[in-house]
Amino acid sequence: MKSSPAVVVHPLRTADDTAVALLALSERKQHPLIQSGVLWLEGTIQDLRSPWSMAWAVLALAAHGRPIESLLTCLSDFPGLSDLADTSTLAVVALALDCHATLSALGVAI
Repeated sequence: MKSSPAVVVHPLRTADDTAVALLALSERKQHPLIQSGVLWLEGTIQDLRSPWSMAWAVLALAAHGRPIESLLTCLSDFPGLSDLADTSTLAVVALALDCHATLSALGVAI
């Protein structure tokens, strides 16, 4: 089944939904609709208040070759991160903090 880049014509409901879609479509980096979604996500990430959303955004932006170093610092310094009991959020944050190894393991060329 071939994925369609049309899912990012308009940003999806949340930044993490958009990030997951962009991650899934990372092999279509040059498509104008994908680039539009990446630009939207870049403009949104500074307003994110959830480590879950920020982690997915970091993974997506890294998969699209965008600079993420400052975002990794923000994610690792996220207030209350060490007190999180949600293991799903902790897992995706851990994957994002080691995004190059994560993306490599997922077969995403960066």
